[in-house]
Amino acid sequence: MRRPRPRSGTGYKAISRLLWANIGSSALIKVRFTRILARTDDNAWVEVLIEDVIPVGEICDRFPAQTIDDKERLPDWDMFSEHPDCTQGEFSLYSWNAQSDVGGWYLVQTVGSRKHIILYDEWSFHYDNVYCGNIV
Repeated sequence: MRRPRPRSGTGYKAISRLLWANIGSSALIKVRFTRILARTDDNAWVEVLIEDVIPVGEICDRFPAQTIDDKERLPDWDMFSEHPDCTQGEFSLYSWNAQSDVGGWYLVQTVGSRKHIILYDEWSFHYDNVYCGNIV
């Protein structure tokens, strides 16, 4: 299910703050569709098998830290504010958008003095790509 795209940056930040309160208890869930239970032109109920669960706080433990030599694979940090939109404990969220047509965000976990990009998203009207890993 795609998350709704607010019409302004202010709305996005308000939604982010509401969801942000539970970031420490959030998780990524890998599922496999097993069957369609019901479907209409607009939606469907599906049965899934949960194959893996990764709590957000365990991403750095699950994936070894890596550096990326080709910085062009990630967007320029200049697109993101110097200051995070939200911070809770060791987690910080940085985001950007261009008139809500395209955008992106980073979820950064600070471990000691190192910042780790553990989740990264780029989105537009036609795609929504999320990376999960451990980039330092």
